[in-house]
Amino acid sequence: MRSARLLLPVALVLGLLMSSPAFACFDGCGGGSDAFSYETEYLYPGQTVTWDTSIYIDKGAAGPDQGPFYAHLVTRPKRTTARPRVDGGMMLGAVETSPAGRRNSLDVSVSFTLPTDMPLGTYALEVCNDPCTERLAYMYPTNVQVVATDSDARISKRIDGLTLKLQKLRYEIGRVRHSMDRVASKEANLIIDPLRTRMVMRDELLGDRITELEGIIERLESRPAEGGGAPEGAVAVGALGLAAAGLLLARRRNRESGQPAE
Repeated sequence: MRSARLLLPVALVLGLLMSSPAFACFDGCGGGSDAFSYETEYLYPGQTVTWDTSIYIDKGAAGPDQGPFYAHLVTRPKRTTARPRVDGGMMLGAVETSPAGRRNSLDVSVSFTLPTDMPLGTYALEVCNDPCTERLAYMYPTNVQVVATDSDARISKRIDGLTLKLQKLRYEIGRVRHSMDRVASKEANLIIDPLRTRMVMRDELLGDRITELEGIIERLESRPAEGGGAPEGAVAVGALGLAAAGLLLARRRNRESGQPAE
């Protein structure tokens, strides 16, 4: 009972936090997020850009009523936080929204011209209200790389595409190799397993024969011999058979393990 009373306040606090728009469905209630682009966009100073996309929105997210919303170019953070951070960033332009044809969806677009004196480097484009306290719906920042020229932007984009294709190709090759290894292992087992079974059965039969010979020798040694002597000849024959069986078993096991027989 005491544990339940202690957990009740914690549950209430968590419930209030999760019901707040700042915390509820941080990655979208469907478990995902939206962005103008999920790949790095390469831009150059003086370039005019128009991006548009369709995003998911629900009552737990900041919508057009919490706007207007603006696109900000900021130093790319190491990780995305629940609230946007645009301190020291640059406002690029207003973000336009309109109802989409699908339920719980918005069409979003932004147009801007990158300043001609924009330093080259790595950035992120944030979409948030003014002051910047909420992102629009579940939009994540878009990664932006500012390069020197249009040619640099096109070449870098091409390299990214080829790198992605190479990664996919390596993944597929790995899958094929794994499948081939599984098939080869299965085929090898189909051949080896019957041989292993037969060798085990032969070892068991040979072991039974050794046990039988040991019993014969014991009976011969305990039986009184005619004239008061032990039947040494019979014992010697039995011992010789036992030694031969043991030697055969040892050689077979050494051959299986790859070790030379002594």
